[in-house]
Amino acid sequence: EKSRLVEIRGYEELEDVTSYLLENDADCSQWPSGGPWIGAVEVEDTNQFIWSSDNSTVVIENWLQGQPNNPTSGDGAMMACEFSFQWIDTSRDTELPVLCELPPRAKCPAQFTAVGDTCYYLGNSSINWNAAQDYCGILAPNGKLVELDTLEEMYLLTEFLKENSPERNYWIGAEEQGFNGEYLWASSGKPVIITNWYYGYSPNAETDDAVYLFRGGVRWVLAAASRCDHPFQETPGGKCIFSPKQILQGTWDEAQEICGFLNKDSRLLEFRTADELLDVTSFLSQNDADCSRWPSGGGPWIGAIEVGNTNQFIWSSDNSTVVVENWVQGQPNSPSSGDGAMLSCEFTFEWMDRARDTQLPVLCEMTPRPKCPEQFTEVGDSCYYVGNSAVHWDAAQDYCRILAPNGKLVELETVEEMYLVQDFLNENGDSSLNYWTGAEEQGRNDEYFWASSGKPVIITNWFNNYSPTPETDDAVLLAPGNPYGSTRPTCDHPFQETPGGKCIFSPKEIIQGSWEEAQEICGFLNKDSRLLEFRTADELLDVTSFLSQNDADCSRWPSGEGPWIGAIEVGNTNQFIWSSDNSTVVVENWVQGQPNSPSSGDGAMMSCEFTFEWMDKQRDTVLPVLCEVEPRAKCPAQFTAVGDTCYYIGDTAASWDLAQEFCSVLAPNGKLIELETLEEIYLVTEFLSNNGDPSRRRWSWAPKSITKYVLCEADPRDL
Repeated sequence: EKSRLVEIRGYEELEDVTSYLLENDADCSQWPSGGPWIGAVEVEDTNQFIWSSDNSTVVIENWLQGQPNNPTSGDGAMMACEFSFQWIDTSRDTELPVLCELPPRAKCPAQFTAVGDTCYYLGNSSINWNAAQDYCGILAPNGKLVELDTLEEMYLLTEFLKENSPERNYWIGAEEQGFNGEYLWASSGKPVIITNWYYGYSPNAETDDAVYLFRGGVRWVLAAASRCDHPFQETPGGKCIFSPKQILQGTWDEAQEICGFLNKDSRLLEFRTADELLDVTSFLSQNDADCSRWPSGGGPWIGAIEVGNTNQFIWSSDNSTVVVENWVQGQPNSPSSGDGAMLSCEFTFEWMDRARDTQLPVLCEMTPRPKCPEQFTEVGDSCYYVGNSAVHWDAAQDYCRILAPNGKLVELETVEEMYLVQDFLNENGDSSLNYWTGAEEQGRNDEYFWASSGKPVIITNWFNNYSPTPETDDAVLLAPGNPYGSTRPTCDHPFQETPGGKCIFSPKEIIQGSWEEAQEICGFLNKDSRLLEFRTADELLDVTSFLSQNDADCSRWPSGEGPWIGAIEVGNTNQFIWSSDNSTVVVENWVQGQPNSPSSGDGAMMSCEFTFEWMDKQRDTVLPVLCEVEPRAKCPAQFTAVGDTCYYIGDTAASWDLAQEFCSVLAPNGKLIELETLEEIYLVTEFLSNNGDPSRRRWSWAPKSITKYVLCEADPRDL
C-alpha cells in the first residue's frame, strides 16, 4: 500500500539504482520491450517531467542522448536496459514492466528498538505523564508516548513488553478530554478507538485522565477489532460497504450476485434509517466526489427495486417498503417497469431509477461483526462467555439466558466454529475443566440435537475412542485438550475445491473485465487470490476436467468464450510466463494454431467451446475471471496444522542431528522448525503453550550434541 513507481531524488540514489540494475539485470532478455516504467510523467508536451507522487520537478535526470523527444503529450519515463538503463520517454499507454519502490523500514535512533515499523524506547525511571511525554520529545525528533492505532501495533508492542519488561507499568499517549471518559491520542487529537482495558476495569472520570499499560496485561483482550471483513470498509456510522467503482459492473441482478461472491452474507446496500442514509452519502461524497472513477459520471446500484410500474420501491432482501428516500428532483421517472435504484455521483449520490438490465457498478454491504455484551469475548462471528463455576446442564442453560438476550450454551454447527471455540478454550479456559455444550439427547437412542433449534448434531468431535452410555449420557460437554486434527474446510468462500485439491472460483458472465481488472477482481474476492496458474500436468488435467464436467454448457460463458488465466505473453514472442513470479509457462494446453494473436503482451484464456483449451487474447478484452487461492493446509499423520504449516511435537529427547534426521523421515522435506516471521513465532509459541511442555519452549543456546525434544515442521504443499 506504500509502494509506487521508483522516483530518483538524488545523484546517489540514481547511481545506486542504476548500478544495481546493471549488476543484476544486464541480460536484457528478461525485460520485455526494453525496460521498466519509473514514476516520472511529462507536463503536457513540454519535455519537462515531474514526479507523480508529489508533482515536484524532476531535477536529477539520466536521459539517453536526444531524449526526451516523443511527440505525444503527457508521456511517461522508462529505463532502457539496452542503453545501460538510461531514460527514454514513451507514451503512457505503452505496455512495459514496472519498477516499484517501498520506503525502507525505520532505522532507529540510539536507545530505541525496532518493532515492526516503529521504534520503541523502554524507560527505567518512574515519572508522571507530562514529564514522560516531554522526555520522549527530547529523546528523538517527533518522539512521543506510544499511540496504538492498529491491532497489529498493539499485538507487536504487547509481545515486545512480555519479552523485555513484563513487570512494569508504562504510560501511553492517550489522555482524557474533560471528564467524560473519552480518550484521545495526544499528538493527533484522534479518538482512541482500539482499546484494551484491563478486565473489569472502569476509569474514574474525575481523576483518571491518562492511560498506562498494566504489567498484568500479558494477554490482552482486543475490544474493538475492525468490524468489516476484506474488502469492505467501515463508515463513520458503522456500516460495512464496498464498491470497486468501474472495476465490477453488471445489471441489477448481476450486481446482487456479485455482492454474494464477495461475502456470503453480503447484498446490495439498503437504507433503513435517516442516520444510515446520511452516514453513507457523506462517506461517499468525501471519498468519491471525483466522479471520474464512476463510469459516465454515474454511480452504483443499491438494493431497492420498483413494484411494477408504480414508482413505489421495496428493499429486495425482505420486500419491505422503502421509507427513507433520497431521490433526485423529478425521480423516480423511468417509464419501464420493475426498475432498480442507483446512487448518482453527479448529483451528490442522490437516487435515480434505471432499467435493471443497465450496466452499473455495485455498492455492497455486509452485516458488521457483532459487538459482544459485557463479559463475553468475540471469537469469529460469535460471542462467548467462559464460566468459572460448575453447575448441571439445565442450570448452565438458564445462566446463559440470563447473561445475554438469546444467550444459550454453545452450539457448534460448523467445522470452522468447532475449530475456533476449541482454540479459544485452549487459550482462555481452564485446561482441567469440562464445559457444557447445548447438545442434548432425545430419548435413549444416542441421537443428539441442539437445544435451541432442535436440529440434529451433525458435525461431531467425540473424544478418542469415547462411546456414550444411552441410559445416563443425555448431554454433551467439551473435554480439555485438542484431540482433533486440522478439519477446517479446504477452500474459503466462494472458492470450490477441485478433485485434485485446487481452490478455484469463476462466476462466469457475472464478473468480467480486462486481464488486469480480472487480476484485481481476484484480489477483491480474497486478498491472497490471483488468476489461475498451472504448474503441473496433473493440475491442468484436474481443473480442465472439473470445468468440463460442471460447465460444459457454454451458454453461461459470454459468446461461448471462457475465463482469463494468469499467463501473459513476453513481448510479441508467443512465449508466455506466469504473472505471479514471471516463470516460463511449461505445461500448456493451446487450441491448435494458438497462440496466434498479432498483438504484443497478450493474456491467455480457457475457451469453453474448445473444451477449455487455451487461446491468446489482447489483454484489454473483457472476459470472465478464473481465480485461485491456496488451499488450507492438510497435514500428514502425527502432524497438526498451525497457520499454513504442519508441526509435530516429539516425546523423546535427541541430539540436534538426530532430531533433524527424524523430522526428514516423518514427512517429505520435514525439518526442525525455522521461524522466519513474527506471525510464525506467535503461532508456534501459542501452539506449544496449548500442547507442549511449557518448560521446553523458551529459546536458548546449546551444543548440538546434547539432547532436546523434537519439534518438526512440514510444508503441506510438499505432501
